[in-house]
Amino acid sequence: MGAWLIGANFYAAVGAWHHYGGGSRKSELYGIWDIDQLLIDGKSREPLATDNERGRRAIFESPGRMAFQRMDDSLARFNAQISAQDQTLTLTRNDDKNWQAHFTYKRGPGDHLEADGSMDGQPIHMVLHRKDRNLFLIVSRGFHWISEIPFNR
Repeated sequence: MGAWLIGANFYAAVGAWHHYGGGSRKSELYGIWDIDQLLIDGKSREPLATDNERGRRAIFESPGRMAFQRMDDSLARFNAQISAQDQTLTLTRNDDKNWQAHFTYKRGPGDHLEADGSMDGQPIHMVLHRKDRNLFLIVSRGFHWISEIPFNR
């Protein structure tokens, strides 16, 4: 019975790692992308802290999903179809089957991305750059179960 419990839990853990964790498939545009410039209908939309409709970041993790993180840190989640060959991105929403947004993108040198398309009937141009994963504290400092000295002092 003990061997069965250990085996079943190990099997579930390996399956979860392949489905959700480090062994899962990544999006073609995997990463957290800061939106440096946003033009809507040809007009610049500055990153004001009070503008909760403007995106701060685009987050791509799993192949079929993406999210825009707004200025108030809330997330607008979308289904995403990415074609690396055609360099297109199509967004849909679960709550409105008729809603779609279409973008073409091109990757620049390094971790830069430019996207042009339309969303909610308005032409949009975005310039983004991918955040360096090594700048996140959990990666650069590592995980600590116990901090002998508070880190935030």
